[in-house]
Amino acid sequence: MSLSMVWEPCDRMQHVRGLSAWLRDVATVCTPQSSKQRLHSATFPPGTSLDYPLMSSQLPACNIEWPAWPVHDDTERTALLGVLESGKWWFGERVQQFEAEYAAFQGAKYSVSCTNGTTAIEMALRALGVVEGDEVIVPCYSFIATASAVVTVGAIPVFADICPDSLCIDPDDVEAKITTRTKAIIPVHVAGLIADMQRINAIAEKHNL
Repeated sequence: MSLSMVWEPCDRMQHVRGLSAWLRDVATVCTPQSSKQRLHSATFPPGTSLDYPLMSSQLPACNIEWPAWPVHDDTERTALLGVLESGKWWFGERVQQFEAEYAAFQGAKYSVSCTNGTTAIEMALRALGVVEGDEVIVPCYSFIATASAVVTVGAIPVFADICPDSLCIDPDDVEAKITTRTKAIIPVHVAGLIADMQRINAIAEKHNL
């Protein structure tokens, strides 16, 4: 998100859906099987193996141009320059506007902006009263900040397995990892796939987490 702190969920979701459709096309075109079929009709130097075409030939894996990112136009450019030229880069009018609108979008009373996701997790843990020696259950597949933020507050990350179909944290293993020292669970949504929040919330409520 740019410094403009502009929240336009409807417009941005259109871009996300377009990117998702493009990725599906890439997956269809660039699967090993379809690539291998195309490679069989090509001419290769002696000794080239079709089992590992990317390692043994100069052919690209995909012939589709990667889309430019982030998606932006003059709306973002104007808003960004407005913040830059205002000199209020941290808690200016736009930041306060973003916090209020994002809280409303989430159905929450408050929203607090921060530097990055790592800091956001640390802030949440401290707000929940997680302290040194407490345990926090995290997925084994995630960005390092999910666990490192737990370590930063002095707590112990406990790794739970993931579901093979979603790569998100497995509620069954979460419950199996709960001890008397467990204070929180940090689910992570992976690549557009959502963790089973209904079950995770039920488990958290059951164990007063």
